[in-house]
Amino acid sequence: MIGPFDNTCTVKDYINSQSRFISCLNNNAFSKLLFRMHGNERAWNYSEIIKSNYPDIVFDNIKKPFSQSLFSCQLYVSDHLSTTWLESLVLNKPTILFWDDIYALNIHTKKYFKKLREVDILHDTPESAAKTINNIYGNV
Repeated sequence: MIGPFDNTCTVKDYINSQSRFISCLNNNAFSKLLFRMHGNERAWNYSEIIKSNYPDIVFDNIKKPFSQSLFSCQLYVSDHLSTTWLESLVLNKPTILFWDDIYALNIHTKKYFKKLREVDILHDTPESAAKTINNIYGNV
């Protein structure tokens, strides 16, 4: 599950990052992907762009509460810094994160992000995140 967020980078770069991630998933991982869009696509039509590039992609029902989707997924993937990935960690849900190192983090927070990188939870590129998912798929 991943979803759009465009506050810290250009929308085109963001969509490109998502596409790079999806294109690096193997067929088995892609077949299990449930793509959750943000409720407000901000007139960019994210879902149409993603669907045009990946016609077989399955979208989550955004009318369903996020907590319900999170509880039922095997692995949560987030491509932006938000509270959703924190919710997944609190629920002890297997989690993969990827985003450019563009967030201004204070010195106290950086040490936790370093630890997430050390255990292959946080990735700096969508390709790296997809590679990890491909490696753990089937035994998350």
